[in-house]
Amino acid sequence: MLRFVHSLFRCPSDREKDRIAAAVEQAVENTDPWIRAVSGYKKKLRPAAERAIAYLDEQVECMAPALSMEPSGYSDDPRLRAFFISAGMLRKVLDGDPCLAEYRQRQGNLPAYALLSMIKQEKTVFGVEMTGDVILHDVAQITVSFENHHLFAPSESDTATREKIKELAFERLLHLALKRIALLKTECSRKERRNALLQANVGLQQHLRRGMDDPPHIAVPVQDMAQAQLCRSLPENTQEDRILDAYLEILRDVLIRPEDHLWISQESIIVDRMGIKRREVQGDASKVPLNMLSNSEGRSHVVSLVTLPR
Repeated sequence: MLRFVHSLFRCPSDREKDRIAAAVEQAVENTDPWIRAVSGYKKKLRPAAERAIAYLDEQVECMAPALSMEPSGYSDDPRLRAFFISAGMLRKVLDGDPCLAEYRQRQGNLPAYALLSMIKQEKTVFGVEMTGDVILHDVAQITVSFENHHLFAPSESDTATREKIKELAFERLLHLALKRIALLKTECSRKERRNALLQANVGLQQHLRRGMDDPPHIAVPVQDMAQAQLCRSLPENTQEDRILDAYLEILRDVLIRPEDHLWISQESIIVDRMGIKRREVQGDASKVPLNMLSNSEGRSHVVSLVTLPR
């Protein structure tokens, strides 16, 4: 965290300036290219992009060293035993991951680095437990398992993989901003449709009040005058220049406060070889450190840098 704070008060190098400028253009292109029509959009977005980059750099660089996914080391590593129910499952993930397969086709069957992503599941079951010499039955226990294993950003080195992870994390921030912009667009479209209906009803009332006689069996919809006033006020909120400013502000808000939208936290669990959660390290129960990647949408994944065997 200290490095992140220091980065906010130093002058960026030319290389970093180019990186920030590219990030601004990527942010606009991946959300709404029309934002470029806003006067001074680069100047307005540059500090936010700089902060997002510094934050993501700090988060990724602080990740623990890579875990070896060599199946032969399965029995000796409590992390592998926790993440995979068997060495066979570990091998199945290595053989069946589409991202790794695509990388192997390009680079060949060489050692590589990647980011492993999983979803942690905890379930309550009833099992048997020993207390001293007494066997207890139907004891409530919590089992921990990891599902949906995927590999991302495979590369030839740890450094290259971390750089790819930073790019993916930045894209995730842009995706969150894009979803907010899409919600605003939907709301604006809804207002425009409502505005058109109100205008049509108001026009109909005016036409009828100018002397048109209605057959008694026809019911004429009557709109409240307050709705007509709302109808006239809506276009001001949906003018194109105002909307583009709103899009830019949404994008800037996400990038200027990246810690509110994407973060990595550390936690640990103690599990035995059967995947049962324990309170302390003893017997075959080991402590397993976890990196939890979470976002503002409430999603959370366990992630780990890994080395991949040939």
